[in-house]
Amino acid sequence: MKKRIATAIVGLAILAVVLFLRDTYLVDVCITLLNLLAVWEMLRVTRYVTWGPHLAVCSLYTIGAPFVFQGIIPVNMTAVTVLFGMALFCLSLIRHKEVRPAQAAMAFAFTALLAYAFNTLTTLLHMEDGLFYFALACNAAWITDAGAYFVGVFLGKHKMAPEISPKKTVEGAVGGIVVSFIAAVLISLGYEAFFLKDDGSIAYLPVLIMTPLLSLAGMLGDLVASYIKRDCKLKDFGNLMPGHGGVMDRFDSFVVTAPLLYVGLQYFTLILKP
Repeated sequence: MKKRIATAIVGLAILAVVLFLRDTYLVDVCITLLNLLAVWEMLRVTRYVTWGPHLAVCSLYTIGAPFVFQGIIPVNMTAVTVLFGMALFCLSLIRHKEVRPAQAAMAFAFTALLAYAFNTLTTLLHMEDGLFYFALACNAAWITDAGAYFVGVFLGKHKMAPEISPKKTVEGAVGGIVVSFIAAVLISLGYEAFFLKDDGSIAYLPVLIMTPLLSLAGMLGDLVASYIKRDCKLKDFGNLMPGHGGVMDRFDSFVVTAPLLYVGLQYFTLILKP
């Protein structure tokens, strides 16, 4: 537990610095680095990529994706993704006796999925009031998880998915949603008081509608990650962060919550401007 807390403190300090410099390219660099590490972890533990050229193509796509997402390179992201997939399959022809089509397909799916998720997170941060949206994403991913853990420890009796993640309970899941709901109100009040001031106000009803949906999505993302780890007979995706595992162990929920929040912002106005 001490190791876990120490790692969390260091991580929060780094996060604070990055968010303070969110209007610079530092945030893009940091999120892209996390994306790259997550891809490497996922491909390593699943063994879908065991050949250097495949890993190089996946890495190149991951590094190049932010330039396309941010419009720095004016090309269509869908077209780039299709070309990336074709490159993986064409390379597989060279080692067709060793590399199965399913391996190339899953490497493509994992790499593209993670790239879209992490770059959606970057997009949220670069939006007007991006700090608020990022805080909501963190709430759905991390505060929900923490709330579910502690409520589950003290009140958990009914297993939610015993064969996939034995420690998760129904009571913990409900508690996580309740905790995230309360946290969303506090985040909204704080952002309104310290950042918006007289320049706008929080639309609380849409925020409170989206919060439980995001929390549920985060828990589903966590369960899917547990399902993959269970299939690979692993406890964690990596050991980069002592007490927490790898990058994917900390950001598995973001793979679902960040894109869902971005889609939600197309339909809900969370901040009202005068």
